[in-house]
Formats: sequence, C-alpha cells, structure tokens
Amino acid sequence: MSFFNWRKLNFFDIAKEVDGGSVAKNLGEAKITCTTSGRGNLIIGDSLGNIWIYNRHWECAHIAGWEDGPVNQLVLPRQSSFLFGLGSDKGVSCLKVWDLEKENQLVRVSRLSIAGSPSEPVCISVCENLQLLAVGFDNGAVLLFRGDATKDKRVKQKFLVEKGDPVSGLSFCITSSSILLYVVTTKDIFMFYVTIADRENKVVIDSLGCEPGVSVATTNFNDAHLITGQKDALYFYNPEGRGQCYVFEGKKKVLNWFRGYLSVIVEESSNKDSITIFDVQNKIICFSAPVRSILAMSAEWGTIILISGDGKVIQLVEKDLQSKLQLLFKKNFYDVAIKIGRNQNMGREGLVDIFRQYGDHLYDKGDHSGAIDQYEKTIGLLEPSYVIRKFLDTQKINNLTAYLQALHRKGAATEDHTTLLLNCYTKLKDSKNLDEFIMTKDREVDFDVDIAINVCRQAGYFRHALSLAEKHNKHDLYLKIQIDDQKDFKEALKYISTLSASQSEEQLKLYGSVLIEHVPEETTLILKNICVNNLSHPEVFIPLFINSGERMLDYLDHVVGTGKQLSSQVWNTLLEYNLDVYKGLTDPRQRKQREEKIMHILTSDKSNFDPEQALVLCQLNQFSPGFLYMYQ
Repeated sequence: MSFFNWRKLNFFDIAKEVDGGSVAKNLGEAKITCTTSGRGNLIIGDSLGNIWIYNRHWECAHIAGWEDGPVNQLVLPRQSSFLFGLGSDKGVSCLKVWDLEKENQLVRVSRLSIAGSPSEPVCISVCENLQLLAVGFDNGAVLLFRGDATKDKRVKQKFLVEKGDPVSGLSFCITSSSILLYVVTTKDIFMFYVTIADRENKVVIDSLGCEPGVSVATTNFNDAHLITGQKDALYFYNPEGRGQCYVFEGKKKVLNWFRGYLSVIVEESSNKDSITIFDVQNKIICFSAPVRSILAMSAEWGTIILISGDGKVIQLVEKDLQSKLQLLFKKNFYDVAIKIGRNQNMGREGLVDIFRQYGDHLYDKGDHSGAIDQYEKTIGLLEPSYVIRKFLDTQKINNLTAYLQALHRKGAATEDHTTLLLNCYTKLKDSKNLDEFIMTKDREVDFDVDIAINVCRQAGYFRHALSLAEKHNKHDLYLKIQIDDQKDFKEALKYISTLSASQSEEQLKLYGSVLIEHVPEETTLILKNICVNNLSHPEVFIPLFINSGERMLDYLDHVVGTGKQLSSQVWNTLLEYNLDVYKGLTDPRQRKQREEKIMHILTSDKSNFDPEQALVLCQLNQFSPGFLYMYQ
C-alpha cells in the first residue's frame, strides 16, 4: 500500500526561530543528542551532559545531568513528573531520575552494566505506571526492572534477553488486559507479555528491525502499537505481528507520534531534509515541506517542534478545527471532514452542518441515494422541509421515501410526513413496505393512526386501513371502511358483536339503520340480544327502524315479550306501528288478527302507553274499537 493515493492537505502552519535563539545560545559548542516533552515543557539533552528544560515562553531551566558524557536518552512518562535519563559519568553508564515538581531534585542514580561484559546500555523505556523499567544494551540484552522505577531500592531485575542483535528501541504498551514490552533491534522485532512477574512470554513479531531513532510507539491507536521506518516503507505492528505497510521512499532519520499524527523526517541530502506528517487514521497527508537538516523532533504545546543541527527551532502549529474544515470543504472532502470532526469531539450541531453540506454536494452531483444517507444524519436538527423540497419530483420518489422512513424511525415525523410517506408507498404500489409499516405486529407506532387510515382509504388500500383501525381500536373508522367502502355489512355487524355494550350501542346508533337495510335479520337479532341482556334501553334503537316497519314490530314485540318494565315510548311506538299496519290491510281475517293484537295492547295491565297519545293514534288511523275504548 502506498501513501501516494492519500489526500494531500496543509493542516499545519510553519513558524521559524520561535525561541529567539535561546536553544542555540544555551547549547554553545554542544550538540543536541536527544529530546523529550511533557507537562508543558520541551526537554533537550546535549553532548556535554546538560539538560535544558523550556516552557512555552522559551524560559529555560538547567540540570547538570552528567559530568563528562553525553545525554543518550531522556524519557518523561505521560502523567508523570519524573524525568528519566540515560548517560555516563566518568565512563560509567548510569540511569538518573529527577522529580520536576520538586525543583528538579535528583531522586535516583543507578549504575547500568552487565557483570563481566563491556556491553553498554543504549536505550530505556518506562511504563506509565512507573512500576516497570526496561534497559536495552548494545549486545542485544534486555534487562527488566520491577518495582518503583523512581527508586533504587526494593527493585527486582531480570534479563529477558541475555544476548542478541543491538537493541535500537524499547516501548511499553498498556492494553485493557495486559502490559506489553516491544523490543526493536537492528535485525528483528519481538514482544514480551510482562503483566505478571516471571511469566514473561516472548513473541517474535518480525524478522526486520531498524536503526536507532526510527521506531516510535503510538498512543490511542488500536491498529498499531509500534511503527518503524525503513528506507522503502513504514511498517505498523501490533501483538498479532506486522500490520499495514505503506510505501514511502527515503532514508528515515526521526519518527514522532503526536495526537494521531505520524511525523517522519527523511534525509534528502547532507544539509537538507524533508518532513511529512500523516494522519494515519483518516489517511491524509497533512503537511509536507523541505527543511534544513534536523537533529531532533518532539511535540508539545499542541505543536510539532523541529530542531536543526545548528540549534534553530522550527515550530509546526496545527490549524484550528474550523480552518481545517474549510480546507476540506473547498476540496469537497466531506467524508474526511466528518471523521476529523468526530475525532476532535465536535458538537452535534457542527457535525450536522457537515452532513448537510455533504448531502448538498452529493445531490448536486446527481448521487441522490448518497445524499439521502447524509441527510438522514441531520434528522433532529435540520428542518425536514429542507430535504423534502429537493425530492418532490416523481423521479426521486424512492429517495424521498427513504428519508421519510428515517424520520419515522427516529421519531421526528409529523402528521404531514406520515401522509407523505403513505402516499409514496401507495404511488409506488409498494405493498411490502406498506405492510411492514402498518401491519407488523407489536410494532411501535411512530405515526398518526387516523391520518394513516385515511390515506390508505383514499388510495384504495382498504385491507391496510382495516388492519390499522382494528389494531388501534378505531371502531368508527373500521366500520366506515367496511360499510361505506367495502360494502361488507355482515363483517361490520360481526365486528360490532365483539365490542363492549357501550361501544356496540354507540356504533349501532351510527350504523344501525344501514345495517338493518342490508342485513335486517342479523342486525335485529343483535339489537334484541342487547336489550334482553339489559345492556341498553330499548327505546335507544327505535329510530333505527323508522324505514322498516316490519323489523320495528319484530323488535318491539320481542322487547315487550320479555315482561320487563318499559318506557311509554316503547309502548306508544308499538301501538303506532300496529295501527299503521292495520290501516293498510284489506283481508278481513288479517284485519281481525291485527285488531285483536292492538286491543290486547290497549287493554293489558302491563302496557305503559300514553292514553292521550293512544287516543289520538286510534283516531288518526280510524281504529274505531280502540278509539271507543280509550274514549270511555
């Protein structure tokens, strides 16, 4: 894999000689041998054993580290005030530790050597918990100290490796379950699990090592714990072995890891180098420029600091988030802008604005599906009408449907959105999605049911409308569909029979007349049963039979036949309808039968009619026997 396909941007501004010459002045004739940083300080070690500590204002504190030898390495563990240094006094290599919070007090001095061997220590690494310290030697030996690394007493030591190729780099890595020690030599790379004492397991990672200074440990980067620089490429490693490998030609001099950025110094000539900064996670080349020959590179104060051989300081200052986003927007790199915004904990409103711009860009390119994917991520903050207006054309109905579905899934849909979505389904004749939207059992309702029912009715999807109405107890709407749309009167009556007494009465008041017209026997039977079971007052249903005298009499005869105490309205109506039938009869035998029935109503002790009204009814219908009886 190559870096050349990565997007090239400029996320850093360059500032030269920012220290006002302080570093070069303090060094004098000495040369820089190593650097480290942390706790707001840049720390430099030189060839005469001096340690220079600079704050962000380039004010300097000095430590006389070693008397007659160079400072070989400085380590300041994260979240620690203890500075660890490797150097030599009078030809004897030793480890020194200073507490920067206690006026740079020297708290430990330990001689580092291998008994009976001329081998010298060349590098150290300190675990962040300060309980593990590793020392690498030029004969390949690796010595591990367990205990408080800031003290010389009560510390146990053990050789993990007794001999091999010269060690060029060491680094600890703490994972969620273990502590790892990576060992880089000039010929290979291996790793130890050092979580538990005396159970340090060695794992060979690669048969390709590297020179000192060109391996670096990462932080907060799960894909790799270690990176090495070879002439042809950069290699990434984790406990499983070699991971990604990116082709990047040139002799590597220094590698540095800073906030997810990998900075690489490449030697171009004897007095000229180049620096390239990679955002490995987002696959961007963030900065690239030629520089004078660089001896050291470090990172502090949110910047990358380069120090040249003559003590000149170059500072690379990362642009603020908005400036970086503007660069990305100009190049339409919206996908990268989203990643960077997330990595830098950008607020939701800011991310939504990027999603909107990305959606607009894809829409303008004609990638409507891609645009909808981005617009969906704006739901909750961006006004939906902004998106909907773009997709009202018939050709874009599928995209509009996808967006409306997302609105409903996220609980952001209004009644109008429900109406529009259901209209989309019906226009697309998308019965499958309509079924899923409406008829899935136990589905959480995220739309207005009444509106959904009406839209389905208007589009002729009566089965869906009925399912919704029944599921959500919309009895009135269910019966409207069965009676007005489907003309399925028997099914309507069957549905009514399943309702409670009060609900049945309510619905029969509304639809009883039309049901008596089309399914008279079944409807009358239900009404009889309701009255017999004392579930309703009989007179409530009298108006339903106005257009069917035969059914009216059938109903009333049944009601009075129960022997229950009934209102005068029931008896008056029974008398009125019997008189009406009598008036229309011509057959003498039938008239006689009806006369007897009417007189039984008038003379029965159980009857509860209004006498005055009965008299008037008999007179109007020319029923003389009744008139005379009532008059007397």
